[in-house]
Amino acid sequence: MKKLLLTLFTITPFIFAQDDTSNTDSTVEDVVVIGTKASIISAIEKQRESNQIVSIVDSDALGDFPDTTAAEAIRRLSGITVENDQGEGRYVSIRGLSGDLNSISVNGALVPAPEGGRKVMLDGLPTELLDSIEVYKTLTADQDADSIGGRIEFNTKRATSLDKTLFKAKFDTSYNDQ
Repeated sequence: MKKLLLTLFTITPFIFAQDDTSNTDSTVEDVVVIGTKASIISAIEKQRESNQIVSIVDSDALGDFPDTTAAEAIRRLSGITVENDQGEGRYVSIRGLSGDLNSISVNGALVPAPEGGRKVMLDGLPTELLDSIEVYKTLTADQDADSIGGRIEFNTKRATSLDKTLFKAKFDTSYNDQ
């Protein structure tokens, strides 16, 4: 009992009451809430209004992904598989069909395959340049009939669509111990 009292007497001088710093005159001037709900709703509305089976990802959703290339970002859509080559996503297949049976375009222009065949490598297209990704899993008469699997449309950001100055910086590091 004496040890308990002795402990209380030694600790008591170090316990202080908190100063009353609350100010009754303080008011909140602005509360700003920023969300991505509008971009998600916009993408869902585009999908609903379409007469095709389409998956759409807007630029806000692309910015939320930690992916650096278009192949890695498109992997997150349903019905899409990405073949890895050298540890990175490179070739895209739609609904399990080979990448040779798909067409890929950037701003409406078809992208040619750099190697033999029709597979297009997507590991060189960074997500920072993209405004939206549209994956058409069925084709209609108004589209080119150059693919059986589907069509992937990458829309890039345009300088004329920006209202203000855009400054974007990215810092990344990597370390390989071999």
